Amino acid sequence: MTDISVSSQSSFSTAGAIRKQTPEMQHVIHEAIHLGERDLLTVHTWPELLKTETYRPRLLRKAAKRLAPTNERYAAIKEQMETDAEMVKAAGQWVVGRLPTHRHEFFAEASERGLASFRLGIGPECAARVAALKANSVYVYPGKWGTETVRDRDGSLIEKPIWLPDSYAPASNVKRVQTYLNEAIPSIIIGVMFGNGKNWGHRHKSSFKSSHPDHPNEPELPIPLVALTATALYAAINNWANGTLCKGRFTGDSFKDKYEEHVASLDDLKKRAPNNFHHVMHTLYKKVLPNEYNGHDSAEKRNSGPLTTIDLSSLD
Repeated sequence: MTDISVSSQSSFSTAGAIRKQTPEMQHVIHEAIHLGERDLLTVHTWPELLKTETYRPRLLRKAAKRLAPTNERYAAIKEQMETDAEMVKAAGQWVVGRLPTHRHEFFAEASERGLASFRLGIGPECAARVAALKANSVYVYPGKWGTETVRDRDGSLIEKPIWLPDSYAPASNVKRVQTYLNEAIPSIIIGVMFGNGKNWGHRHKSSFKSSHPDHPNEPELPIPLVALTATALYAAINNWANGTLCKGRFTGDSFKDKYEEHVASLDDLKKRAPNNFHHVMHTLYKKVLPNEYNGHDSAEKRNSGPLTTIDLSSLD
C-alpha cells in the first residue's frame, strides 16, 4: 500500500479547509457531498436527523469506498477513515453542512416566488386565505379563490375565502388527480435546482426513475423531493398566518412532521392509485425538465393530508 498523508483535524478546522486538502481527499469530500444531496432528494429531506451520529461517517466512508478501486490513495483514505474518528467528524461537517443550505434554498424560493399565484394580500383577508390554504393542505392543488358563507361566533353570517382545488382533470376518458400539480411546486424546483446558474440538480437526474412497470421510459420526480417542495411552500404560506409577514426558520424541528405527512400522502397515492401517482410525478418531471423527456409511452399519512378530498377507490 502506498503511504499517503491524509490531513488531520487541525487542518480541517480552518476556514476554507477543503481546498487545503490533498486532491484525493477533496474528491472524497465532494463525492460524499453529492451522496448527501442525493439522499436529500430521494431518501429523506432531513437524512442527518435519522441517525445523527452515524450519518456523516457513513457518507464519507461510502464515498471513499466508491473511489478506492480507482487509486490506491483512495484506499488509504478509506483505511484511515475506519480508525480516525476525529478526522471523519471534522470532514463530515462540510458534507452535511451543505444540506441545510439546499433546504433553505427551497424555502427561500417558495417565499420569493411560490406565493405569487395565491394572491394572499395583507391583513385579515390574508390571514383568512392562509387558513383556507392550510386546511387539508389544499395548497398543493391548482385552483382558484371562491367564498363560502359561514356563521360567525356571534351568530351572524359572514363570507370567508375558500381555495377551490382542481381535484381532477380528464385524460383519455380517465380521471386524473391534480394533487401536487399546483404550478408553484415545479416552479420552486426549477428555481432551486435547474434555474439561472443553478445546476446542482443535473447531477442527480439519473436518480429520477419511473415507478410504473408499464411506463419505464417515463421518469418521475422522487417522493422526497416533491414532499420537500410542498413543505417549503407550506412554511412560506404559514409565515403569513397572522396577515403580515413573520419570518421563521425552515428547520426539521419545526417542519419534519409536515414533510412526513406529505411523504405519507404520496406513498398512499402510489399504493392505492399507481396510475395516478405516475401521472402526477411524471407530469412534474416534464414541467421541471421539459427538454429532458424523450419517452414514447402514453402516461397516468394522514387524514388531514391533501388526499382527503379524493375518492381513490374510483380511480385507476
